[in-house]
Amino acid sequence: MRLLFSFFWLSCFYPAASVQQEHRLPTADTLFSCGQVETLPVYPGGTSASLQFLWQNLRIPEAVGETAGRMILYFEIDNQGYPRTVKVTRSMHPALDTAVTALFQKMPRWQPAKLRGRPVRCVYTLPLMIHTR
Repeated sequence: MRLLFSFFWLSCFYPAASVQQEHRLPTADTLFSCGQVETLPVYPGGTSASLQFLWQNLRIPEAVGETAGRMILYFEIDNQGYPRTVKVTRSMHPALDTAVTALFQKMPRWQPAKLRGRPVRCVYTLPLMIHTR
């Protein structure tokens, strides 16, 4: 089965209830949206390297079969730079959700977001276009 996919990093996700206000001092537990930080989290090698990681490591389960569509992921990059709280907010297939979630938890450490010079937790949403054949 051949896999073609693309993704777009959105500027970020703004869940009003879980994202802290900008005027608060950053702590290890404070979750910020990308619009609230001074420096965004960066995957090692940039966006093209993250695409290469996904392309090389994502294995589509046979149960998925031939399909095309978009799934949306929610995840956080913690203040150490590790992807955490990976959730599928728009699903294509339960087996694919499991595979993508597991892959994101194996991603290498990112350069974390920074606010006032301190590393902070930051939330992302990621639309992932999947085409299998």
